[in-house]
Amino acid sequence: GYDALVEKYTSPGNWTPLNPAWNDACGLVVDLHIHDGALIAGGAVASPGCMPHPQVNAWDGSSWSPLGTGMNDVVNALAEFDGKLIAAGRFTIADGNSAGLIAQWTDAPVSVQQKTLGSVKSLYFGKQP
Repeated sequence: GYDALVEKYTSPGNWTPLNPAWNDACGLVVDLHIHDGALIAGGAVASPGCMPHPQVNAWDGSSWSPLGTGMNDVVNALAEFDGKLIAAGRFTIADGNSAGLIAQWTDAPVSVQQKTLGSVKSLYFGKQP
């Protein structure tokens, strides 16, 4: 198994876990994104002691903190659009609000898509070629 699921590079050949207690029993980090100066980790967190809240958390440089109450299922993708953090995945609830697999954070998550079946695997916001 892995010693840590999220590590930072500290010196040549040296990696340090952001959460030393986090191991492969904790689940899986699927995507990372920088938003408002914090590292946002989304994925499938299996064990309550591993992260503050299920599926989505923010690292401020010294500790993890929750984004609301998290999601009720996996976060597969994180992106930023128009200054707002967007999460997509297999969840139907984001911070206690109904969310059809995609949610955006302002002060609290707001659903941007409803009644979608399945799972969203990725997000892309950009110009078409």
